Amino acid sequence: ILNESPDPIESFGIVKALTLRRFSFNYDTKLNRLQLGFFGEEVEAVLPSAVRRLPWREGKEGGVAVEDFAHVDAAALFSHNLAALRELHTRYAQREDALLTLAAEGRDVALKVVRLAEERGQEWQTARQIRGYR
Repeated sequence: ILNESPDPIESFGIVKALTLRRFSFNYDTKLNRLQLGFFGEEVEAVLPSAVRRLPWREGKEGGVAVEDFAHVDAAALFSHNLAALRELHTRYAQREDALLTLAAEGRDVALKVVRLAEERGQEWQTARQIRGYR
């Protein structure tokens, strides 16, 4: 058994490449019911290990017959989705830290500018007083 941690960056790329679609599928389901999911052929192009091809089956209860159906393994997609979500969380936390650092640096620069302006203002005021200006 291979016990290897998933690569969250790879999973993020996989999830990003998949297109979530609304579709109606009349096989073993209620007619004209809209579903949200993925087309097996599209998933297979990105992540072949998450798709299993099913042989010909006759439809049940008014459904259609299916040949070479690309069945998507929802558990495989869920796992990649979870790893991608963790990657997004990591990226968000890094950007939040960077933003807080920039805000602190900006605050420090603003304080220095205010101090310099105050110092310069006092120097200018002293110079004006020496020259007799008010």
